[in-house]
Amino acid sequence: MIARALILLAFLGLAQGAVGQDPFGSDPFGAPTQDPFGGPAANQKANADTGGFDAFGGANSPMVGAASMGGASSTSVDDLLKEVDPVVRILRESPPQTPAEIGRAIAWLVRLKQWQEVAGWIDRLAAMNLDVQQKALVARAAGPLVLARLRGGEAELNDSQMQFVAELQQAPGQVARDPRRIDAWIDRLASDVPAQRVRAQNALHDAGAAAVQRLVQRLIDGNDAPSAEILVQTLAGMDRDGRDALRAALLVADPAAADRIAVALAAQPRVEFAAELGALSRGGVVSPDATEQVRSLLLKHYGRLPDAQRVTEFLEREFTARLTEYQRVRVEPPGASEPVWRLTPDRLGVEMVQDSEAAAALERWADLAALRLKTLTAAGGATDQIVASAAAVTQRAYHVHPQLIDAELDSHLLVEIPGQRSQDPAFWTEVFHTASQLQMHGAALRAVQRIGQIGLDDPQTLDFLSRALGDTRPVVRYAVLEAVAGLDPAEPYAGVERAIETAIEATRLGAGPHVLVVGLHADLRQVAQQQLQMVGGADVSVASTLQSAMLILDDQRPVEMVLVVDRVPDDSVSQLLQRIRRTRRGHAIPIAVLTDKLYPHEREWIAGAGGVITGLLTRDAENMREVFNRLLATLDTRPMEPADRLHFALIGERFLSRIASDRDRYRFYPLEQWQQDLLAVARGVSDEARVQLYVGLPTAVAQQRLVETAGEGRAEESVRLAAARAFAQSVGRHGLLLSRDAVLQCYELYNRLGPNDPVAVRALGHILDVIEAHAAGQELPAGP
Repeated sequence: MIARALILLAFLGLAQGAVGQDPFGSDPFGAPTQDPFGGPAANQKANADTGGFDAFGGANSPMVGAASMGGASSTSVDDLLKEVDPVVRILRESPPQTPAEIGRAIAWLVRLKQWQEVAGWIDRLAAMNLDVQQKALVARAAGPLVLARLRGGEAELNDSQMQFVAELQQAPGQVARDPRRIDAWIDRLASDVPAQRVRAQNALHDAGAAAVQRLVQRLIDGNDAPSAEILVQTLAGMDRDGRDALRAALLVADPAAADRIAVALAAQPRVEFAAELGALSRGGVVSPDATEQVRSLLLKHYGRLPDAQRVTEFLEREFTARLTEYQRVRVEPPGASEPVWRLTPDRLGVEMVQDSEAAAALERWADLAALRLKTLTAAGGATDQIVASAAAVTQRAYHVHPQLIDAELDSHLLVEIPGQRSQDPAFWTEVFHTASQLQMHGAALRAVQRIGQIGLDDPQTLDFLSRALGDTRPVVRYAVLEAVAGLDPAEPYAGVERAIETAIEATRLGAGPHVLVVGLHADLRQVAQQQLQMVGGADVSVASTLQSAMLILDDQRPVEMVLVVDRVPDDSVSQLLQRIRRTRRGHAIPIAVLTDKLYPHEREWIAGAGGVITGLLTRDAENMREVFNRLLATLDTRPMEPADRLHFALIGERFLSRIASDRDRYRFYPLEQWQQDLLAVARGVSDEARVQLYVGLPTAVAQQRLVETAGEGRAEESVRLAAARAFAQSVGRHGLLLSRDAVLQCYELYNRLGPNDPVAVRALGHILDVIEAHAAGQELPAGP
């Protein structure tokens, strides 16, 4: 009986051996460092003090492990398993009573794979109606690995038992996330008792993100106890959440807090922060005094410091590695959200948000880019490295605040761009080009908007904007148009024709998203069209051939998505997609191929193409909603919302009406080349803009529509009188273009409306006076 009890104690001792371990372990660099929690001896004492309740040996019975069994034992696992039944019998004869004792017994039984016994004890625990704190005690007694093994299915538990095990797993975190308990555990990190410190570490680990949030806030606030070194080391040991929060905290706007965090991080350096420590040692990130302390601590730890060139090269490699990781995850299908740690908008704290894996990778890349930008600026580093770093923090700024209207770029940058560069359009032009090369469309968009905010009307800026008006990304073109409209050039520039074309395109955004559906069979096109209208409220154009699809893409109405629902008779699917991608307006739009009639080489091409997804067309509207969302997920920039569409439509409308109404100043805009398009645009703009557009068009149609507007009884009086004055301007600039019949109709309209419409008398009367004065070669009369 004594031998059996010893075997049981041995297994219980093995189960307890992991309790109370220091989660930080040894120094990752392999060099001895001061342990802020008391050193190795303290850890040994902590392990002894925190050994849990032993169901057979009392509350503080010594742990019995492999060493206590005489070193390397010759007893095999199979020999031990032969003795299991008697031990289980002992456990039944002297069963554990408290929840914690049962938890330890379950851990022992799991190691022996006594699944039937495990299931019985789980049922007994479930019948005890434990509260969340008691469940947390059971979970800690059993251990996280044991509970994870039970959830893995090896024990073949039923649904209710699996649910209870899941509740046990969640209980420690639920208890630990109480803010008051978290603060209490953080206070215990400064305790003189090693066991208290280890218990605090374990409890904070259980609290997870909630503990990280509180730890980093107390680190920023600068409380005296625990010390910054202890808080930093605790955060660094809390897996990726803690490390990401620390990286973000290094960039807080409070200089004292940034200095404190930097020095604490250097006091016990870890390999995970090698890039951050390298940047801190270069200078420019924190104050000169803090930089000197960082260098002194690193020198004390390593015995020497690398020269500036080696640090710069290392930061460049790490910058590239994090960029590569971001580029890798951003093209993968989005998975479940995860915690992302970033600076608060005021840059005085750190917050946790749920976002994608790509967002987390972007944040880590941008954090390093911000440090790198500071060091390069202070040391006068290479311009291309500064530009690349600025592109990274600008991409991150767009992701955090993706609004197209009132972008507020400066308030969302991790670091301030130095004043001279911040106000230099040439610098932001380089940022635009670098961001475009890296496919960082959000950064490219923000760079264009920044150039527009600077408002410097110089030849270099206009030359860049002229080229950017031909960009394949629609939202970038519209932002460039807004910048050009804000600069309001008074002299000819290279992009005048593209500006008119983009403005016409932008005015049509107000009608909603425009989707092109391509496929041979009409029934498939109709299904897709109906579902798109139902799900996305889209305006749908359909094409049954490649040629008709190309014509629609080349039209002034911008296409924002393409759905291929069937093959087309004149090309393969891959050739169709390649032709679409070669067009300026189809180069960057998302495409969905909703057919299974694909050859292997077509599937291979699609797999390697960006912004193309595959699926099947069904009659289920929810399936189309999923396709719609998947297409939107391929975009690096946020889809335009109705407010954005209206904003850019108004930009285009005002731009066109301005250059049309004052042809003397804006005569270098060749509106004559777009007469038909402008007449079509005029039907969809405001009354005031419509009148101004007609003034600039040298056509009889434009003058006829001004007459019609002047006689429109439902229009506002101001609009009708403005139309009459605009008619006089048009005649004065282009001559009378109305035919004899059209002039006679003006008289008839005046005679018909005059007796009952005093506004018609004034408006149409003025138009007739203009016609008669022009015919007589006299000076045109002043407007009403």
